[in-house]
Amino acid sequence: MQRLFKLALVGLIIIIITGIVSGCWDRIEIDKRLFVFGIAIDEPKSVQKKIEELEKRMKKELKQKGNEEPTLSEVEAKLAELEDPSFEEIIERTERRSKGQVRLTIEAPIVRNLAGSDGGSGGGEPSWSPATIASSPFEALRQLTTRINRRVYLGHLKAIIFHEKLARRGIQGLLDFFERDNEVQRRVKIFVSKKSAKHILIRKIPVEQVTSTYLTGILKNKIETSRLADIDIGQLMINMHTNAGSLVPRVRDGGTDLKVAGSAVFRGDKMVGWLGEVETRAALWVRGDVQGGDVVVQDPEEPGKETTYEIRNAQTMIKSRVKAGKLIFEVQIGTEGNIAEVGSDTNAMNDKYIKAIEENVEEHIEGRARDVIKKAQQEFQTDFFGFGEQLRRHQPQYWKKVKESWHQEFADAQVIIKAEVNIRRIGLVK
Repeated sequence: MQRLFKLALVGLIIIIITGIVSGCWDRIEIDKRLFVFGIAIDEPKSVQKKIEELEKRMKKELKQKGNEEPTLSEVEAKLAELEDPSFEEIIERTERRSKGQVRLTIEAPIVRNLAGSDGGSGGGEPSWSPATIASSPFEALRQLTTRINRRVYLGHLKAIIFHEKLARRGIQGLLDFFERDNEVQRRVKIFVSKKSAKHILIRKIPVEQVTSTYLTGILKNKIETSRLADIDIGQLMINMHTNAGSLVPRVRDGGTDLKVAGSAVFRGDKMVGWLGEVETRAALWVRGDVQGGDVVVQDPEEPGKETTYEIRNAQTMIKSRVKAGKLIFEVQIGTEGNIAEVGSDTNAMNDKYIKAIEENVEEHIEGRARDVIKKAQQEFQTDFFGFGEQLRRHQPQYWKKVKESWHQEFADAQVIIKAEVNIRRIGLVK
């Protein structure tokens, strides 16, 4: 009996401990969380911008008193009268404050405004986008808690947008917090903008209430054109740690909407330049990342008219060899597809015509690929194609010799491009 009592007591203790350990003692109710979907990271306003704003304000006040065009001394006198610091002090103070700092803006959906009880619009702004300036993203998010009565939650973060100036300065330190934080998922998408990242994040879109969702949705359409890069924080951090090249999608203001096309080129954690839409797709051909899209070429029968080739599938094979001390890469690009559109009156069922279209598409792919490789070697000196990884896998001994200066080695390498196109269907004409 005593033994049974001890066993029951042990069982009870185990149950109690299990309840304590696996309980929800640190649970935060859903209505106490602020779900962050997007983050924009910029440099703080420039010193010159602050001075221009101050000077404009002072001149406006002086003009109201009858002065035609206030001089700098008159503006400074006005500042002194208002017990404002001098221009020199403003410059020094602003530079000191802004050095090494970032402006972080978040996009947090306001659920009650996204949809009404009847399924229609709930009214009001669909999201809230407060911003703060701090020395790091972590500090900025902490500072935001002084203005938010909820806990900032990053588990649903979808996109991080960097301004070009920060990207060129280096972003590994800015991404460090997001890499370490256990809430942030590795599939968060990264974007670069030539305009203010905040401007992009708070942009109102007619067809979507949350900008971050809109941007990541566009990335899912990449199969339609293959004109944009796609990279998440996990892959980008791997590339940065190994000083590899990366292509990061570019987002721009399209006037009535936002457009994701083209890419920012990174060497390690620093942006070194831009690729246009056509150049980006050429780079994707070389990397083997083209999933769809179309190629428009000149009609072989009627010059001046065009024929459109639709990409159905594509693959790329890269081989490397060293000949007489010269590193040589052979890139073989294969694709199958259809004739989507014929601009002439030519009979597309003609075998000779189909063969001519295949050759035109092959020339197009090879030419674009050579152009973007030349730009990567001469202008950027950056391998964002994966040649280094191919070398590491297939020629590890040679890779050990060149990996420390790989981007320079890549710039001196010879790259041979060969494309093979097969048209499988010409479509139905009724």
